Formats: sequence, C-alpha cells, structure tokens
Amino acid sequence: MPRIVIDPSGKTFPCEGRQSILEAALAASVALNYGCSSGTCGLCIGRLKQGKIEKIRHYDFPVKDADRLRGDFPLCSYTAASPEVTIEAAEATGGIDIRWQRIEARIKKLERISNAIGVIAVQTPRTSRLRFLPGQNACLTLPVGLSADMPIASCPCDDRNIEFHLRNDPSDEFAGAVFGTTNFPTPVRIEGPWGPTPEMASNTRTVCLAYDTYIAPLRSWIEQQLAEDSSQLITVYWCARDESDFYLANLLNAWRDAFDAFSFYLIVTDDPARIPSAVKNRLTEEENSPAGDVQVLISGPAPFTNQVRTMLESINFPESSQYVHTMARPT
Repeated sequence: MPRIVIDPSGKTFPCEGRQSILEAALAASVALNYGCSSGTCGLCIGRLKQGKIEKIRHYDFPVKDADRLRGDFPLCSYTAASPEVTIEAAEATGGIDIRWQRIEARIKKLERISNAIGVIAVQTPRTSRLRFLPGQNACLTLPVGLSADMPIASCPCDDRNIEFHLRNDPSDEFAGAVFGTTNFPTPVRIEGPWGPTPEMASNTRTVCLAYDTYIAPLRSWIEQQLAEDSSQLITVYWCARDESDFYLANLLNAWRDAFDAFSFYLIVTDDPARIPSAVKNRLTEEENSPAGDVQVLISGPAPFTNQVRTMLESINFPESSQYVHTMARPT
C-alpha cells in the first residue's frame, strides 16, 4: 500500500486503493488545508517532492503551467502511483488556521437516546464539507430562525457527517424544535468552526473529565486519537445526573475492549459543582505516577469546570497542563 509523507511535518499515512491523497489524509486525521474537496477552490494545492501520482478525478481549479511544472496539484484529485510519495503541504495546527464556513446542510436524523437526550446527525453536501479540528464548535440554524452554538461531537476524519449532542431542555426553543420535528431530513445551516483544540505534542497520558452532554467535544478528540492509532494513554471520568444519562456507555465499552490504552469511569452526581472525592484521589495518583506527563481535558458547565480546576489546584496540578473546552466565540 502506498505511503504518503508530508513535508515539513514528517507525518505519514497510507493511501488505499483509489483514495485521493486528501481523502487518505482525512481518514488518518492529518489536518491538511482544503475547502470544497471537489477540485474547485484550490485550497488543497500541494507540491510533489518525490514519487509519482495519478489523476483520478476532474478538477476545475486553474493550476498555472509554471506552478504545475514545479509539481503543484490539487490533493483532492490525485492518488499515489508509487510506493512512497512525498508532498509539501500546509497543515492546520490550531483553530485559527481554519477559515470560517457557512454551509447549507440537512439534519439527516435525530437519534433519540431517551426523552431527554438526542444525537443530531448533520450531513453536508458532497461539494461543501465542514473542515474542523477536534474540540471545536459550530452554530446550527433551523429554517424557522432558531439557532444554537454547539460543540462538535464527531471526528474530523469524517467532514461530511457531523454529530452534535442535544439535551431536550424545556426552556430551550432550539431543542424543542428539533425534538418536535417528525420529518427528516430537514434543512439546517451550519456555521463555524471556532474554538481551540487540545495540543498533545509532549504528553503521554490524558485524563478527560466531562459532565453530561459536554462529553461531546472530548468524544471528538478521543475518536481522532484512536483513528491515528495514537500511543496516548486515555482515561475518561464522565459525570452525569443519572445512570440513564450515560448515553455513550456502549461506545466507551467498545473502545475499552479494542484499545488497551483506554479506560473510563462513570460517576453519578446530581450537582456539577460537587466532584466525588474518588475522582480527586485518582487524579492525585495520575499526577504522581512515574509513567510520564499528564494532561487534563475538562468539559462541562461553569460550576463543573471551576470545581475541577479548584481540585487540580489543590493537588498542585500545573495549569499549563489543563485544557478547558469553551463555547465562547472569537471577538
């Protein structure tokens, strides 16, 4: 199977069958620059440094003859034609590297986990996909004008099928409209993304703490790490009001069975500002472990994140090793 090498980052990934190089990169969670993924915008132009490539689909973007002679080509329209191909291409390393997008999409379905929680499956057009990084957010707007800012719950490796988690709060008009919809698919506008993404360069272990549906952005990050076959040791502490609110328990079980480096704990607490002492004891053990550096990812309502950070401060856990998911839009 051909192997793609990205210059200057040195990242590598396989390119299977008739996959385009861009498709192969996304499948491997390598965040190369792109826009339409259909050969129109030119944002995915890379430069061939070594090896051979083969055109597999038409593209409309006009690559100048001088640039073509230097090896420039759209990654979405070519595949590897030699055992190893080296390409010079830009990558996104943070949320600021990804442009704002506005896409007319559709809610394909609402999976009702219970009367209180639903999983929204949004599908974009094939020619206009949402580029994002794990842990980022997007805004959904319904045809009636109701909108909601929500964390993205799915892996960036699938940029067309985007997942969001929604609690059916009686005071939330957007949630009421979605849960009240009986005919799917239904139109929706998606705008974004925004927000920082965890940086994991030097850490060998990650502890994730989430409350209720705020597990969504951490699920996105974890899924990407597992897709990359990362060596990260990942432990999840998921707090919720009731046993029935652990709607991803089956997925977490599947990850634990498939990956030795993954473990999780489900913790029932009806007050997001009250973290059980068992969690503090476990985190103390994590911090004192000789197994390597630890980073903590935190996602929840303000009372939860504030309490977790206070708890980490009490055990002298460095603030530089903490990531807190935020819904705040850039100013």
